[in-house]
Amino acid sequence: MRLPLFCLALCSLVAAAPPTKKRPKEAAPELRMLVPGFEIASLPLKLTNLVNLQYRHDGVLVALGYNGNIHLLRDTDGDGLEDKADLFWQGKGRITAPIGMDLAPKGSPHGDAVFFACKSKVMMVADRDGDGTAEHEQTIAEGWPPAFAGIDTASVCVDPKDGAVFFGLGVRLYNNAYEFDAFGKAQNDLSSERGAILRIAPDFKSREKLCTGVRWPICLRFNEHGDLFCTDQEGATWLPNGNPFDELLHIERGRHYGFPPRHPRHLPGVIDEPSVHDYGPQHQSTCGFRFNQAVNGGPHFGPDFWKGDVLVTGESRGKIYRTKLIKTPAGYVAHNSIIACLNQLAVDLTVTPRGDLLVATHSGDPDWGTGPEGTGHIFVIRYRDKAAPQPVIACATAPDRFEIKHSSAVNSVQEVKIERGLFTKPGDRFETMWPGYEVIKLQRSMPVTEVQAEEVWHYQDHTVITVPKQATSEHFSLQLADDNEIGIEPFGIEIWPREFDAAWLPHLDPEVSRAVLGRHMPNLHAGHTTTLRTRLDLTGMLQPAIQPGAALDYEYEAEEVTIYLSNTQTAFEALIGGKKFSSQPGQISHDLIHTLVPQRNVPLDLQISFKADAMPDFRITWRTKQDPSRDRAFPLRRFLLPWARPEETPGIATALPRPEIQGGDWQHGRELFFSDRALCSKCHAIRGSGGKMAPDLSNLACRDYKSVFRDIHDPNASLNPEYLTHEVTMKDGTRHSAVMRDEGGEVVLGLGAGVEVRVKRDDIASQKALKTSLMIPQMDQVLGETDFRDLMAFLLTEPPLMKIYSKAEKVPPARSKSEIAKILAGAPNPPPATKPLHLLLVSGKKDHGLGEHDYPRWRQVWSRLFTLAEKTSVTLADEWPSDEQWRSADAVVFYRKGDWSPAQAQQFDTFLQRGGGATFIHWSLEAGDAAPALAHRLGLASQRKVTKYRHGPIQLVFEGQHPIARNFTRAGFTDEIYWNLIPSEKTPVKPLATSEGHPQLWTQEPASGGRIFVTLGGHYSWNFDDPHFRTLVLRGIAWTAKEPVDRFNNMIEAGLEP
Repeated sequence: MRLPLFCLALCSLVAAAPPTKKRPKEAAPELRMLVPGFEIASLPLKLTNLVNLQYRHDGVLVALGYNGNIHLLRDTDGDGLEDKADLFWQGKGRITAPIGMDLAPKGSPHGDAVFFACKSKVMMVADRDGDGTAEHEQTIAEGWPPAFAGIDTASVCVDPKDGAVFFGLGVRLYNNAYEFDAFGKAQNDLSSERGAILRIAPDFKSREKLCTGVRWPICLRFNEHGDLFCTDQEGATWLPNGNPFDELLHIERGRHYGFPPRHPRHLPGVIDEPSVHDYGPQHQSTCGFRFNQAVNGGPHFGPDFWKGDVLVTGESRGKIYRTKLIKTPAGYVAHNSIIACLNQLAVDLTVTPRGDLLVATHSGDPDWGTGPEGTGHIFVIRYRDKAAPQPVIACATAPDRFEIKHSSAVNSVQEVKIERGLFTKPGDRFETMWPGYEVIKLQRSMPVTEVQAEEVWHYQDHTVITVPKQATSEHFSLQLADDNEIGIEPFGIEIWPREFDAAWLPHLDPEVSRAVLGRHMPNLHAGHTTTLRTRLDLTGMLQPAIQPGAALDYEYEAEEVTIYLSNTQTAFEALIGGKKFSSQPGQISHDLIHTLVPQRNVPLDLQISFKADAMPDFRITWRTKQDPSRDRAFPLRRFLLPWARPEETPGIATALPRPEIQGGDWQHGRELFFSDRALCSKCHAIRGSGGKMAPDLSNLACRDYKSVFRDIHDPNASLNPEYLTHEVTMKDGTRHSAVMRDEGGEVVLGLGAGVEVRVKRDDIASQKALKTSLMIPQMDQVLGETDFRDLMAFLLTEPPLMKIYSKAEKVPPARSKSEIAKILAGAPNPPPATKPLHLLLVSGKKDHGLGEHDYPRWRQVWSRLFTLAEKTSVTLADEWPSDEQWRSADAVVFYRKGDWSPAQAQQFDTFLQRGGGATFIHWSLEAGDAAPALAHRLGLASQRKVTKYRHGPIQLVFEGQHPIARNFTRAGFTDEIYWNLIPSEKTPVKPLATSEGHPQLWTQEPASGGRIFVTLGGHYSWNFDDPHFRTLVLRGIAWTAKEPVDRFNNMIEAGLEP
């Protein structure tokens, strides 16, 4: 969960670029291998969507259906393709949402048993009389606290050593992982069985918990060393730093895996264990996986160097990964490749006894497809051309040279197409589906650059590609002949002196490098000094990355990191951050220990020199002060190439627009959501209010407009497995179409529109999942264009509130509806026509305590707020705008710690002269010794050493009839006032409002052009959530842009909820 998220936000600092055009599903290959030598087929069977596949000891393929039915698949004609399906066990609607299956081994006392997880229990069904059907069924685990979601139990595996059964339980409240009560106190109980991996004893009489902090463990498997691994799905949609990526976890007793993550107040006593590998970019939805090992004595799948690797399905974006795991004394290190792309939802896979790979897919769109009764598919991937040279790895051995290392000699020169981008991965051109999240829209809006291959040539089993210098940390995709493709990541270690095949290592530990490179492990120059150069990424070693666009209610503490370097063969010298160190001889090895507090997002230069004829036995591990007793291995991605500098923010920072909701009235949309007209809240909840019979919609702000519109217009397009509609038949013959929920020992049947019926579980004769939703289709047409826009504005906009408040003063009471209506009175109805407006929001680094001067949070919240403004685009700047930003902006808003210089003055004056508008909020008036120059433009400016101030309750007294101050006479705030500011004789101030006789709001209209609005308020974050303060600032911004002051009235109450 520690993969860098770069400097991105949903209001990201990116160069605006159109997203890659989506390839229609029907125009893309159903399954495309990205490596040579394979052919694709399908099993000639018609089955519903399957969740798991596995071969039994006798060669029979066992298939667990999403509907709970289990089939035995056999090859009856000897062509290597299973063509007959026999029902082994029928769920008959008694189980819901099964996912996770394992089989009893040969000779098991349970017979031919199938173990699987489903809602609220783990089951075993067994054929003990050998007739091919299961006559014995047994619940071997149940009784844990119910989950908010309809699915709670997932993943099952049997320990081959003793027959113990392991399974995973998701968190109890995925939408409130800390389990805050009504008073904001966290009630999450780590001693419960939720959010954990558990072990059931071989006799099924007891169970124990291994670990905590897993979010949604979809698959569990043991590797050949007897170590347990798990795929855990992304969760930052609900919790900003909770599982930002889909993860591969090594499950170890007593560890906490980061959901919910450590928090200084709510969960201070845990250490968030890093994942072995993160699958990115975000929202891959990793599901089933297998270790590539022989099945029933047959061959493994693919080339020899794939043996033992993890084969992983990425459901939502149609991927198959091959992840090599290297075990070291300090933990596992992973190297990942994408080997296939699909245009269907890949859910599980298994190696066959013949050495083929079967892949089970679901029909439909992400996230959930067509549900239990939808049509499933099983692909067969066969390794046919074993003589085809296989790419082992591709790497950048110099800024202007890429190399592909192959498994055998390459004879023909191939054309190569190279693309570069922040999120570029092999197979992007075959992607046909994306989950509907704004962060994916952001990923796809990032520029992708084609890199010209200047020369391509081969030397034995190497392909060498020369390119223009690429001093970048972006990712590369190399498209080869026959649609084969391989990626280059910006990690590695440079070796000097250089040779053709001895310029690059993936890791400083030679055992890791040898496992990745195989026979391509370089040789050293005998008798010469060898130097290894890299840069260590030490940011967030035990701190999860934060979801783009989100913010925490605290700041990460500085990490103290200790690096341990050693080898058993030779002494060595090191340059660390430009300082020279020497290893010290110990009892067994030569060691170097270095402790530092790394600067966030600034890699540490590392250079190691030694004299040896062969690569010495280097080891490198790390610890932090937070967890000083445990050594951990460095992941590959922590070694950055020396020349691959971090990407700087591109030229123009812009908030991704949502034109469909511009002009939407958030508050009216909220009223519609809870109204009897739209009926949304009868079934759905949002931010703690509403029904329980349909998905919680609190995270829709992370979704894109298109996917949410699809779900409302056609609720049957993608069926959420947690809230499936069932045909429920009671023992008295009564039938209901209902969503089912367990509550208080009863079953609650949700019949739609908020109607619920409680029944006893024993009174239900049968239940069957349906292909349709209870939700009324085409609600967009029912509501009409304007009301639907307002509803979508409410659903798709996280309440644009600062929320994180200071503890220094008492939070002021909320304004009443009548107070808000009074200040808005007199606004034109209908609103006057507006012109397109380009705003520039300028913020800086936070310089005060919690909830004070929170410039970064303001930028996030107000850029989101302005997505509701009609015909308005927003650009963001840190500290000061660029020349291009000044040229393109109509109005600029400053909220930062101010400064002033002649160069800034020239840009600002030019902007005003062309008619631009400027708003200065609070400490933006600070200019130090340059205060007189800034005061010449604004009328007053702050010079810190003489400015006086006071915090606490204040009263603003308004003067005159300025449109910004319409309906204001007096207004109370909890804020900070300034006085004793530096004045300008040439630019007098005529205040709109004063406090204790000192000007606090005023305007200027310079003779040279432009308009200026100044408010000294805005010290505390709650001011920006106050409708009165928000009204004054929004009116001021509109006035400076020479627009009607009521232009932004639809935004004044946005986010305010009872």
